[in-house]
Amino acid sequence: MSKLGTQFELAVSDVVREYDPTANVRRGEWVIGPDGRRELDVLVEGTVDGVFRRTHIECKDYNPARGPIGIAIVDGLESKHRDLQFDVSLLCSNAGFTIDAIRKAKRSRIGLIGVLRKSDPRIRYRVVDEIYIRRIDFVANSGEYKFDFSHPVKFPAGTDSKEILFAGLPVENWLTNRALLFVSANQVVKGVHRLKYRFKFPIQMAVRGGSVFANGCQVKFELKGSWIGRRIEINASSGLYDWIRRTVRLGPGNNTLEYKGVKFGSGGIPIEYPPNFSNGLPPLQEGETTTSILDLGGLKVPDRWDIPDLDRFVIYEDLTLICSDLSPDAYRSN
Repeated sequence: MSKLGTQFELAVSDVVREYDPTANVRRGEWVIGPDGRRELDVLVEGTVDGVFRRTHIECKDYNPARGPIGIAIVDGLESKHRDLQFDVSLLCSNAGFTIDAIRKAKRSRIGLIGVLRKSDPRIRYRVVDEIYIRRIDFVANSGEYKFDFSHPVKFPAGTDSKEILFAGLPVENWLTNRALLFVSANQVVKGVHRLKYRFKFPIQMAVRGGSVFANGCQVKFELKGSWIGRRIEINASSGLYDWIRRTVRLGPGNNTLEYKGVKFGSGGIPIEYPPNFSNGLPPLQEGETTTSILDLGGLKVPDRWDIPDLDRFVIYEDLTLICSDLSPDAYRSN
């Protein structure tokens, strides 16, 4: 075992201990298997929900210049996992993994992780992986604002929708903000979308020369955009990176998470949609975090102080942001 390899295993052990100080974390253990003695880089034993669990972490301190770890290493760990009957087996590397290795690990239920520990000299290489950016444009002149008034209203000539006010603020700003919340909550990149809001009771709104009562309002807009893949560096004060799910599990206590090299406006590789994508990104598990970047270009976003407080008057189900009935085509790049 090389000295560098030993240092890397020590760093991995230290990070694991931070997650559960009560766990028994040992390094360089030798155990007897069906084919004789086998060495374990890091062995973690502890109780989870009252059940005793054994986790083995195989550490590969490879230089990324040699390329990512391939499927043969995953094959070897799968054999050790099966022979020694561990509850969980993880392969740890900061050099990344080939697509074949990731595919095999997912099928074999082998976890692939990287250590995030900013400024730790024992971790010589960086976690560099691909993230996915939605680059979206609201099609010019596609925005349409409508109001359901309690009685027919005849507006003075030249009246603009921005002149319909609630509490002195344009209702159009609230509708625009709801459109932005919809786009943020749903991983859509294109299509014509209509959002309708019914009020619990008629709401009085001010217009030029008087006031009107509205039962509801709606906004229609069209999106054109695409998914962009970009390789960036991911780092944290202390944490583990999941190469399969592309998520981060931060260590306990105060921690910082950093994504380096994120650029907006240009560059990156256009893709149809991210891997493992099925009408939305995979749900996060407890303790995980990830990044979902939305690039709206030069869109002018209403200042929060200029948005009237209308949410409290809207029927609850109309405020739901996640839409499950959107066309699958809405999630694919143009």
